[in-house]
Amino acid sequence: VVGAAAAFGTKCKIELVKDDGSVVDISGKAEDRFGDVVEKGSDIADTLKEKGSAVYDNVKSKTKDAIGKSKRGARVKADDFKDTVDEMWEEAKKRAQKAESVASEVKDDVADDIKASTEKGAKETAKTVKKSVTATKKKAKSAAGEIKKTVKDVEDKIKE
Repeated sequence: VVGAAAAFGTKCKIELVKDDGSVVDISGKAEDRFGDVVEKGSDIADTLKEKGSAVYDNVKSKTKDAIGKSKRGARVKADDFKDTVDEMWEEAKKRAQKAESVASEVKDDVADDIKASTEKGAKETAKTVKKSVTATKKKAKSAAGEIKKTVKDVEDKIKE
């Protein structure tokens, strides 16, 4: 067997002589078989190339579709996020305006209290101013709390 393999590899001709004297050309049969195997292998390779190309094109198409779908989904999420941030920004501006309004009211109240207390005397003025300051602190603290809450809401939304 080793000798036959070596003979095929070196293109030697191998013949088998039967008892009746007839000669069988083993090299020729082997070459024919080898040719058949090569031809079938080539056919199989061509089929694999065709099917591989079809599979590749199918995967490529599906990948493009998936990427497109992902991009569209990301755009929708980004738009939703932008809308949420815009809404929160508007709410923060409203709360800031409210805080400014409260501060203006407090300023007016203090001015009125000072005017009234001037008429009543210094002692009364001090009491009135103290009350006004306390009220102003409460209102300012409330406004600051509203602003902090709005900022926290915006930060939470951004984290989402």
